[in-house]
Amino acid sequence: MEDVHMETPPTLLVEPAESPLAAQKHKSKGDIIRSNLGKSTVQDFGYFRDILEEHHDRRERIIKASRDINNFSKKMIFALHRAEPKDYLPQFSATSEALIEFKEKHATVLKLFHRVAIDLQGSNYYRYQRSVSGAFQEYIEAMTLEYYLVHGKLMPKNALEADLVFTTTPEQISNPDLIIAIGQSPFGGEGRSGGGGGGQRGKFNKDSRKRPYNKDREDAPKRPANAIPADGPTSQPSASTSAADGSPSTALISPMIMETDQIPSAPAAAATSSPTVQIVLEVTDEDYLLGIADLTGELMRLAINTLGQSLMPTLQEEDASILSPEKRVQHILQFLRDIKSGFDGLSLTKMSPISKKMAVLRQSLQKIEFACYNVKVRGAEYPPEVLRQMLVSGQVLGGGGGGGDSSTAGNEDEE
Repeated sequence: MEDVHMETPPTLLVEPAESPLAAQKHKSKGDIIRSNLGKSTVQDFGYFRDILEEHHDRRERIIKASRDINNFSKKMIFALHRAEPKDYLPQFSATSEALIEFKEKHATVLKLFHRVAIDLQGSNYYRYQRSVSGAFQEYIEAMTLEYYLVHGKLMPKNALEADLVFTTTPEQISNPDLIIAIGQSPFGGEGRSGGGGGGQRGKFNKDSRKRPYNKDREDAPKRPANAIPADGPTSQPSASTSAADGSPSTALISPMIMETDQIPSAPAAAATSSPTVQIVLEVTDEDYLLGIADLTGELMRLAINTLGQSLMPTLQEEDASILSPEKRVQHILQFLRDIKSGFDGLSLTKMSPISKKMAVLRQSLQKIEFACYNVKVRGAEYPPEVLRQMLVSGQVLGGGGGGGDSSTAGNEDEE
């Protein structure tokens, strides 16, 4: 009798079906777009419209904030030029009106950068980098000038980035007006001293903008869970994001990638402590070098003004810790020569933005050298008061005034 082996039928393993909402959560933004396109022409154009509108609104927010950063950074520079040399000593810095104004403007600029950093997360940093590059350069110019006046040397790049680390709450991400309102910044158009300049650009402080800065975020209807966000995934590091601390309760929350069912309700959000995240706004090497190139023009103005003070004996400093005006000018001149030697070591093309500013750097250095030469050589020909007026008016600078705009000097190349 033969043994009959009964084969057991193969069992069909059926995995539990994943809910559509759960499957949607695991998809990237590109997958969501690809899965939804082609179903309906009207729906496709609705997706494209949302993407374009979000892109243009974000770009407009960045440009407005960058314009404000540029304006306040200029006022920071003006405040530094108004400060006296003794104001930078520790015992006098707390009572100096010019430095107090500088610190107030600096705090406002950091809030504006905090607001911009929310829109520059992930790949958006490189997408909108050109829109914020000018603001970075002006801010770097102001901070490096302050660092030189206090420490007498160049501010390193990591010291700049140390101020651009922002602790952010989900409420601030969803409503950046909690950080600062664009066009309604404190200090308005008038600084503490009433001067400060800023040109006609300061008219924006009257706040003629009737539309709130983030009106598109406040009035926009809540999108369904399968709505298509714009600009792709935001997990790439450029306005890099990291947890504020190592605790498990800390989470990275971004409104760009948050599903509607993940958004906590108001009572639930109030009951639990809001997690915070750190947003690090990076400074590119190009912006850092361009900011230093702009710094040379401000150092030239500082040297000319200091040289004029050396012709006024009543303004000679009696404090032994403060260098004489002549020594301060010599230090600025040597500092500019060191910067120029550093830039000369770079391999640049003629179309590089840095190479275009090298002519201005050389011209600033030449103006200081001509001014020092003429004061020493022709100092015996004129009374000090007359020589000082000639110095301020630019008659002893070897051609060209001492306070002209650097943008008009970029066409002169000595090579």
